[in-house]
Amino acid sequence: MSVRLITILLPLFLTIILLGCKENDRSSENDGVVNQNADRDFLTTHVKVYKTNVGPFRRQIVTNGKIESLEALDIKFPYNDRIVSIPVKNGEYVSRGQVIAELDKTELLRKLNKANRVLERATILLADKLIDYGYKLSDSATIPKEIMKMAKIRSDYSTASMDLEEVLYALQQSTITAPNNGIIANLEARVGEYSESFSLFCKIIDNQQMIVKFSVLESDIDVVKLGSNIDVTSYGGSGDRSNGIVNSINPLIDKDGMISVAASVPSSRKTLMSGMNVKITVFGTVSQSITIPKEAIVDKQGKKIVFLSSGGKARWTEIETGPENEKYVVVYTGLTAGQSVIVSNPELLTNGTNITVD
Repeated sequence: MSVRLITILLPLFLTIILLGCKENDRSSENDGVVNQNADRDFLTTHVKVYKTNVGPFRRQIVTNGKIESLEALDIKFPYNDRIVSIPVKNGEYVSRGQVIAELDKTELLRKLNKANRVLERATILLADKLIDYGYKLSDSATIPKEIMKMAKIRSDYSTASMDLEEVLYALQQSTITAPNNGIIANLEARVGEYSESFSLFCKIIDNQQMIVKFSVLESDIDVVKLGSNIDVTSYGGSGDRSNGIVNSINPLIDKDGMISVAASVPSSRKTLMSGMNVKITVFGTVSQSITIPKEAIVDKQGKKIVFLSSGGKARWTEIETGPENEKYVVVYTGLTAGQSVIVSNPELLTNGTNITVD
């Protein structure tokens, strides 16, 4: 009975073992396929591409410049006397006619009183002289000009009248007003000091109309034209920008191969000040060109190359470049429209690298 049972169970047991071995073999084969796919994915570089096209290129020239006020007036004291009031300070905006300083009027008021008395006496003498000529002062409209002139000279009326006018003019000048709208600058005078101590009271700068002067290389003059638009950016922390328009180009080239250019900045910001150094960006247009992002270019042994996406692989090609701006560069040779240029980490690629375009 035992022998017969063994004879029946042995084939069944062997069958179970064989089936288990086949399942293990199939599992091993599947694992191998997964590992191969993982290895293939690991060896593939993921990239981003830029599709080349032909179109207008906005060229940029970046240089340094200096801001200047179109109008800056030097304000001087009219005569020497003690300064009694300065109601303004540096950097303050003033309007035309606004009082910006006053000189002591004490001596001028004394002179005014004296000049009035002298003129009164001269007027009495003038009336007496006219009586000698047979006229009355009240008839001055009908008195011949030559007789009136002679009477004024002999009575010292002309001299007294001019002295009074001079005193009145000096009194008017003792109150200094702004001749134009603008910003107060270079104010160093102090109340209590005498005006002769200061050769200049202050400057008044018109900040509503500024100009910026800069230079460009003679090779870039084809981009800079009268009427060209520019960006003016301050080097300060705020980095404020203003727009300008080129309004003059010096027709002479200096010894360094530079050309002087000036541009108006009609609506300057308060942060732009006369004498400030700024960054200038001049914009021009190059006719139909192929352009690519600058980060796509790799320098290798003095040559400029880019990598193209072709059939799942990176293929390098040498190019010749032209003008550039902050982001893009013109390509003269080496590329045609419609090609896919790799722009992500091209310096890590080699010719034939497996790639996947994201």
